[in-house]
Amino acid sequence: MCGILGGVFRRPLTGADGETFRRAVRTLVHRGPDAEGVRIIPEANTVLAFRRLAIIDLATGDQPMTTGMGHHIIFNGEVYNYRDVRPLLQRDGVQLRTTSDTEVLLHCLARRGLAGLDTLRGMWGLGFLDVPRGELLLVRDRLGVKQLYYSDTPVGFFFASEPKALLALPWVRRRARCSRTSTSWPRALRFAMTSPPDSLQSHGIGRRLSPTRGRPYRARKRWIVARRASSRRCDAGWSRTCLSERF
Repeated sequence: MCGILGGVFRRPLTGADGETFRRAVRTLVHRGPDAEGVRIIPEANTVLAFRRLAIIDLATGDQPMTTGMGHHIIFNGEVYNYRDVRPLLQRDGVQLRTTSDTEVLLHCLARRGLAGLDTLRGMWGLGFLDVPRGELLLVRDRLGVKQLYYSDTPVGFFFASEPKALLALPWVRRRARCSRTSTSWPRALRFAMTSPPDSLQSHGIGRRLSPTRGRPYRARKRWIVARRASSRRCDAGWSRTCLSERF
């Protein structure tokens, strides 16, 4: 597994923001002991950071990864059929610089947006920044194997593989959810987990990616499970949730 951390600021970036993210992403070193990357994208007021556990393409698969045309990705997971998709991209004229599944995923998203995920099989929690369209996409895999947490603050919108990386940022407050009406703590004590969108933190801190109303971003559920052999459908919880934010 790898660790991702990113943020879109509601103000211009400062010189200290990159170093702040570098310190924060090191809380995820247990997820990615092999390499570290931080990319500052001033035209989008965005910082992306990554801790890597190198498994596929040990030499050239480092992240954050970019197409060079304003598309950037940080990705935790694995695309199982990326070798099958590579020749399809190359046939369409895409020049691939690595042998990693990350680059295949990046170009699929850059070319087709969310529809680019339809041909891919795997598990992922990812952040994809599309500068030309002014959009940040956060996506989880179909069954929610890979976690993705976020915090929406007055300073910016931040996301990470684990709450501890969010809480290492000075703009995200550490505050327990202690309301009498909250079900987060009873569920955590009984089941050793909370269900989305709840968390043990208040004000959205550490919330797992899931549709939330009344926010300046849009959430979509992109996959449902067939019920038995019939054509009826049932809700698959928060499976393969996608969140997009304009900047």
